[in-house]
Amino acid sequence: MREFVIDGNRFATLSEFFAEIDGVFALETESWGHNLDAFNDILSWFGEEGSYRIVWRNADLSEVRLGYDETVAWLTERMRNAHPSNRLHIAERLADAERRTGETLFDQIVEIIRQNRGDAELLLE
Repeated sequence: MREFVIDGNRFATLSEFFAEIDGVFALETESWGHNLDAFNDILSWFGEEGSYRIVWRNADLSEVRLGYDETVAWLTERMRNAHPSNRLHIAERLADAERRTGETLFDQIVEIIRQNRGDAELLLE
């Protein structure tokens, strides 16, 4: 089984997480959109070649770094560029994150990986 290692010591923001993914999966930066939907697509592409394991070292550190503060920053940026039909949903998520409730970026990323369970196994270390 192929194994890919993500190290939480190497990134502190969502942007840096995407750069880590570039290196771990040997992707060209320009080849994907550096967003969560594109990250899900990448996992599906790698699944076409058979199952694989993602080992996330220092996941506890990533849980903090990709926690509510980074989630607020990300949602604030998304709100600036959001289609009017999405603004209410993003505003609700932003309000939750500001209250430190609801899903964080770390939670979303873990869920994306776990949704690819047929192909991807996730080990949080």
